[in-house]
Amino acid sequence: MKISGWGGVVALLLCGCTNELHGSLSVDLRAAGKQWSTIPSECASGERQGFFGVDMRADSGEDSMVRVILDPKDGPVLKVNVPGTDQGITLKPGPGCPQFDVHVERQSSRINDITNVRGHVRVACEDPELALKADITFENCH
Repeated sequence: MKISGWGGVVALLLCGCTNELHGSLSVDLRAAGKQWSTIPSECASGERQGFFGVDMRADSGEDSMVRVILDPKDGPVLKVNVPGTDQGITLKPGPGCPQFDVHVERQSSRINDITNVRGHVRVACEDPELALKADITFENCH
């Protein structure tokens, strides 16, 4: 494909900064009798909120928030909002989570002084109170 002129440059730039998300998260909060799933469609670098990681949500807003934090002291953390409440779930690697593969890395591009991030969340946790499965990849989150 040949791109010429300013229109081509603008088209190329716009294609390079669009969020790309694939996958989903499902939760069975047995203790509360609540089940839900979400397919994130938007993401933002955690740099906006002062942490290294990413916030992801479906178009529906805060109820669907999935936050990944790579803390230099505490390691990887996955936080999920419980829809319809002001509560959340916080998960870390350990017993009950046989799969906890969380990766976030900086990309070489910046938008409005925020560095884009990309990575993935592959987490499976289960205990008597909770079953959670996440398989999400993300890119161009700024």
